[in-house]
Parts: sequence; C-alpha cells; structure tokens
Amino acid sequence: MKKVLSMVLLITIICLSCSKHSSTEIVEEKLQNKDIEEDLTIDVEFSLGEPTEYNNIVVEDLDGLAKSGKTHSVKYYSYMPEEKIDGKEEYPYFDVGQNQRYMEVDKTLKMNNYEWKNSEGVLSKTAPENCKMSYGIDISKHNGNVDFKKVKDAGFDFVFIRIAYRGYGEKGNLKEDEMYKINLKKAREAGLKVGAYVFSQSVNEKEAIEEADFATALLSGYKLDLPLVFDHETIKGDVARTDDLAGLVFTNNAIAFCERVKSNGYNPAIYSNLVWEDYYYDMARLKDYDIWYADYSKIPQTPYDFKYWQFSEVGIVEGVNGKVDLNVMIEK
Repeated sequence: MKKVLSMVLLITIICLSCSKHSSTEIVEEKLQNKDIEEDLTIDVEFSLGEPTEYNNIVVEDLDGLAKSGKTHSVKYYSYMPEEKIDGKEEYPYFDVGQNQRYMEVDKTLKMNNYEWKNSEGVLSKTAPENCKMSYGIDISKHNGNVDFKKVKDAGFDFVFIRIAYRGYGEKGNLKEDEMYKINLKKAREAGLKVGAYVFSQSVNEKEAIEEADFATALLSGYKLDLPLVFDHETIKGDVARTDDLAGLVFTNNAIAFCERVKSNGYNPAIYSNLVWEDYYYDMARLKDYDIWYADYSKIPQTPYDFKYWQFSEVGIVEGVNGKVDLNVMIEK
C-alpha cells in the first residue's frame, strides 16, 4: 500500500512540475487555498523582522571628515553626487531613504522583464513561465554559527558566503572571513548550492585584482555552484577610503575583478542596487556579468536584467541567529 501511495505521489509531483505553473505559483495557490495537500507544494519558511529605519539626514563623523580633508561621504545611502554618468531624467525610482530620483535608461541593454503577479509578499511573487525561482540567504562571520540543515529544511536552496573583505580604513587590509571554511563545508554537507562574495573597498583596478586573487586562493580549487561576487559595499555613517571615487573607477574595478575571477577559473557576478546603477556603474560595460540586485521594495525597481534579487535584510530563518539577508535566484 505504501508503494502505491508513493507512486501516486510521485506521479502527481511530476505532473505538477510539467505543468505551466512555476513552483512559486503553486505556493501562491496554497496561500489562497488552504486545502491543497502539504506534500504537493513547494514552500519556504521565513518571516521578516522590523525594517531598518533610514532617514534623509546624513549622519557623519565630521571630525574624521575634516581630518581627511573631505566634506561628505559620497557612498552614504542618503547622499547622491551632483553629477551622474547620464544626465537625462527619465526613469523614476525611490532610493533607500524613499527619495524619488530619476535615471536615464539604456534601452539597448537587456531589460528586467520579470512579471510579478502580486506585490504584497515575496511568497506570492512569480517569475515568467519559462523561469524557475528558488530562495537563498547570504551570510558572513557576523551571522555566527549557522545550522545549514535547518536552513535547507526550511525550503532554502542556496547560500552566498563571504570569503574575504577589505577594511574601509586608510590601509585597506585584506582579510579572510574567519567563518568561511566552516560555512563552505557545512553548507555543502546540507545540500545547499554555494556561491561566495568579497566585500570590496578597492580604490583602483590593481586592488580589485588583488581581491579576486586573494579570494580564489582561499577557495583553493573549491568548486562553487554559484558565482564569486564583487560586492563594493556602502559604508553608512562613516568615512571610507572609497568615498571620493568616481563612477568610472567603480566600473573599472568591477570589470577588473570579474575578469580576474574568470581567468582564475570561477564565474563572476556583481552586487548592485539601483542607486549604483544610476550614479556609479556604467551598465553598458557590465552587460556580460550576472547581477545580484539588492532592493527592499515590494518588487524590484531596476529596469535592467538581473539573476539574483536580495529582497530583505531583516529575514528570520530557522537555523540562523538574528536577522539575515534573503534572496531569490531566477533561472531561465
């Protein structure tokens, strides 16, 4: 009898997987119809904590700025430089401080054509019919000891692990993430797909290449399922060595990192958000790289294509202490 029931369940699952509905559409149906069989759905268990509060006032270490001869931190979330790569104002969006801004869109590039059916919650969002969407987290030593088996059991399929980081002080020392080895090991043992990232504070192409070499040496032949990502992060409310870099430098550094990663045998990608795509990155020059896009709006605002979407920084997931970043991966 058990064999018969198992066979029926298997056939049912196969039929569901062959239908035109994506796994997330099945989840959407489940949310609307509580009578759907639990075993026939693909679900992800997580919740969201309180959102981070941002405001429009730039809070900075004025003494530190004065000592460095600077007047402001151009990488602070609520500050935008006066000059952009493109000057026309066509495409409206909201930054993390909920300030409305405008950007010129290069329509020769690959566009974001994902169709989100419902903007009320990520669990009820679906990508187009020819896409598969899965859920993941990203972590560093700051997340402490992660129980990856519990993360996997909660329905997550992948994780991005910080491998290395550069300090944002004047010296800009490169360091390995103290938890990266154990995180790589345990994530793979739990059956999660694994990607990695480097927290970059490179001020020139030489340093970006140094970061790529440092990270790939730490990986030492470890096979990643997902890309090794260039993550040129914002330093909120503090002076950073990258504060006065022009957009051209940010773009050149990203390319230098990605090309070196490729030559070292790994697949590169770039972490970004819409402000960076507007003010700092020349997206036409980055069109050959996958984008890991960060946006905590209900739906992604970017007009440009991306493969990974970090949709929250306040996720609560079984197996992770405290809040964790939440992501989806869209495979076409």
